[in-house]
Amino acid sequence: MKLYPYQTIQTVNLPTLLFAARAIGIFAYIFSLLTVLLWGAAFAVEPGIRETCIFVSLGTFLATICFLAISGLCAAVVSCEQKYTQGDQATG
Repeated sequence: MKLYPYQTIQTVNLPTLLFAARAIGIFAYIFSLLTVLLWGAAFAVEPGIRETCIFVSLGTFLATICFLAISGLCAAVVSCEQKYTQGDQATG
């Protein structure tokens, strides 16, 4: 079992973009884990530090959303490119 994002997508022409999509997806997973840890820490620390944890977790949550969107767009471009190049080879 492979544990990286977009494992079923394959490409011949855009391997760098596929690698970038996977790397950004992994960063999104890491940031989402960090967000959950910060939310948990916000309930275990003093009230003064709690606000900082919440603000930082809000930032990591927004970064997670952005990373997932960018990663998904990159993977979609690679997937469409592969689909259309395979279609051209089958008819040509």
